Amino acid sequence: MIAALLFIAPVIIFGMLIERWLSRVTSCGWAAVMLSLSLGWVCGLAAASVVAYAIIVVTGGNFEVLSALEWLWPILCGALLFSLRKSALRSGEPHGERLVVVLKAVAGFLLFWCFTVQVLRFLDFSADIPNGSWDAWAIWNARAKNILMLGGRWREAFSAARAWSHPDYPLLLPLVVLRGWVLAGNLSPLVPIGIALGYTLALTGITIGAVRIVAGALPAGMTAAFILIHASWFAVGTSQLADIPLAATVAAAYAIYLLSFQTKSRAGRVLLGFTCAAAAWTKHEGAPFFIVCVAFFAVEGFRYNRAGFRASVGTFLAGAAAPLLAIAHFTITLAPANDLASQFGAGRIGTLFSGDRISEFAHLLAGLVPESFGLEWIVLLIAGGIAIFRGRGSRAALTGIFAAALLYVIYLAVLFTTPYTLAWHMQTAFGRIAVHYQAVLLMGIAVMFVPRAYSAKLSPR
Repeated sequence: MIAALLFIAPVIIFGMLIERWLSRVTSCGWAAVMLSLSLGWVCGLAAASVVAYAIIVVTGGNFEVLSALEWLWPILCGALLFSLRKSALRSGEPHGERLVVVLKAVAGFLLFWCFTVQVLRFLDFSADIPNGSWDAWAIWNARAKNILMLGGRWREAFSAARAWSHPDYPLLLPLVVLRGWVLAGNLSPLVPIGIALGYTLALTGITIGAVRIVAGALPAGMTAAFILIHASWFAVGTSQLADIPLAATVAAAYAIYLLSFQTKSRAGRVLLGFTCAAAAWTKHEGAPFFIVCVAFFAVEGFRYNRAGFRASVGTFLAGAAAPLLAIAHFTITLAPANDLASQFGAGRIGTLFSGDRISEFAHLLAGLVPESFGLEWIVLLIAGGIAIFRGRGSRAALTGIFAAALLYVIYLAVLFTTPYTLAWHMQTAFGRIAVHYQAVLLMGIAVMFVPRAYSAKLSPR
């Protein structure tokens, strides 16, 4: 129990800080609490991962020091609770309101009972594959295990001898799993299973909570029902791969963008920068997401807010600094060359003009898109396209939809020019990468259909 409390302490810290920020943005009680805790899971574990990486680098892989320093998280949590209580008393906030906040938190968590069937399904699948799918066993969990077991020689986990296990992949998920094993004192498979389930529920909570705050109760209920019908998130989550953590981090970034779009909140921009960079620390696919976010953020700021453009970009990059420093250090000092990138060259451009390859790609795509998205997604996307054509939707909604579409095009371009066997690469990767931006599309389409509610819910403060 103590280990579990230590593990979630960063989540509670970020959840409280985000809830404090959201209280100035919206009055949607239960949804704000659920969104705060879900964002807290993503941001708190990302921060803990960066801190764990710094401790490992500085101490040379001394995990006793890492275990001891984990107690700083609950100390910070207690200090933050004391500070928030003191602030509430100073402002004259009635004690009854704090009880209401607690009750709203309980009510918010009750929403997750809607996903009981999917959670049981998740656990049932996990019982069959307790160590995750092949990539989880060989890459993500294996990296955590290798770093932990090697101790002072932890850098050997990234040697050329382990090239088969892709030692160039970012370390957010392996270090989150490593923290769990260090605190548990053993290599229990329940740790990665619990982490995978937590990220899956966080992805769900972020999506529903953001839609509730921004668009209202009815769109939130429809979104929840849609997620239940299309349960690919829970199915992919059981694999224990980094795809659901990446999807949750991407969804967190877009939810923060939606909530801070009209408020121009400095805290929101810092948090946005952190989550965008945390996506790149989660998986290689997060790097183009970060680049696209920077480009969209810069263009939007320059076009619509030239007066505060420099300050806006500065706060965004300040939030992104910690994950970017971890990525830079890892890439320069530890990570070998990416096997996929190293096989790309000028000769690969010729594949774009191969008639046989175009035909094969189109045939595979025609079979994989319905399988990965389903009829309900196709109907939803068609409806969204019609709404865009008719000029519906706020700028924030359209930004998310177009960014997701652009990133999916980038994915398809990479798959199309892959140096590996096209059929094998698409069949093994398409279903997983399809989930990366589904939450962004859901939130964007929900907001697009209720632009007036969106404008009314968020007022600049």
